[in-house]
Amino acid sequence: MFITTSNNKDALARAPAFMAWPGPRFLLLLPGHGFDRAALAAAQDRFVLFDFLTAPVSSLSALRQALFRGRYTPDLFASPLLFLETPSTKANIDRQMEAVTEDPFLVADDRAADNGLTRLLLGENIVSNPLFITFIRNLVPDIPNEFTDGAVEAIREHFIWKEPDA
Repeated sequence: MFITTSNNKDALARAPAFMAWPGPRFLLLLPGHGFDRAALAAAQDRFVLFDFLTAPVSSLSALRQALFRGRYTPDLFASPLLFLETPSTKANIDRQMEAVTEDPFLVADDRAADNGLTRLLLGENIVSNPLFITFIRNLVPDIPNEFTDGAVEAIREHFIWKEPDA
């Protein structure tokens, strides 16, 4: 699945780089996004839209809300997860896909200066774990940026169960 926010101004581009990413695509519309009705109507062909009436406390909080509210979307947890807060190139998206294809247990993230997530990449074996949605549900609903480290570390600790090399 691919999840981005309206901070990613490339999300509504004619041929965005992430269109080949497998699974559903969510666009999180933050207050003041500035997209007009025609652009949003066109986006409905490519995205499940989540319109936030108030700004989420953090990007992790927005991601949590989208995953929890969208949990009944068909095939939501059947592909790797890529969350992007900012625009990215096709080459970068392709590198991310290669990385999760090589390691289905991959957990990778980038942060802004305030410790907010700008990118979260989770391999298919993390996302498809039946306990993943329970983990998401149990996160504090308005989880602030200060707890991003702990949340990402908890994903690593509880969802990576690779067999040791023989």
